[in-house]
Amino acid sequence: MIFKLGIISFIAGTIFIFGSDRLYKKGKITTVNMLLSSKLIGLGLTILATILMIFGK
Repeated sequence: MIFKLGIISFIAGTIFIFGSDRLYKKGKITTVNMLLSSKLIGLGLTILATILMIFGK
């Protein structure tokens, strides 16, 4: 169960990281500060997902 939660968190974090680039190019994210904060959220999710997948196996 924890491993599946890690996989879902990893996918969500990846979408956050690469989705923020697309939103920045479209103009929905206007400042670089907002871009970096959204990328940090995605990075945190992927790190959490990695920890969950390691301990959930």
